[in-house]
Amino acid sequence: MVIELNWQPDLTSKTPVYQQLVNICVQHIQAGDWPIGAQLPSQRQLATQLSLNRSTISKAMTVLLDDGVLTTAFGGGTRVASNSWSTMVHQTPVDWQHYIDAGEFVANQRTIQTINEIETQAKIRLSTGEIGPDLFPKA
Repeated sequence: MVIELNWQPDLTSKTPVYQQLVNICVQHIQAGDWPIGAQLPSQRQLATQLSLNRSTISKAMTVLLDDGVLTTAFGGGTRVASNSWSTMVHQTPVDWQHYIDAGEFVANQRTIQTINEIETQAKIRLSTGEIGPDLFPKA
């Protein structure tokens, strides 16, 4: 299956044209419009179809290849990679702190500090399983 890209860049946007192309490709892959293994038109064909400079197409393809969104093989053209995790690179990062703060348990920082202080005096550090420094040979 060869992909058809019916899109025109927004030349008034502050986002560079190559990045707009990257974004639209990722959107199509995430939406399932472009299945894994689907072949993209050649860079020359895309440049003609989208009325863009081939170097702009090349830059966008390089970003997508580097991120693992697309793959290429000699004589096989450029295809949608099977690595769907790579499309997540272009999403807003997950705010894990939000989920931690929303949890039911509150960290007891004072207790943790006390454990760390006591561990430095113990023969064996229970939290890490390390032997205390005073048990190592000195000579």
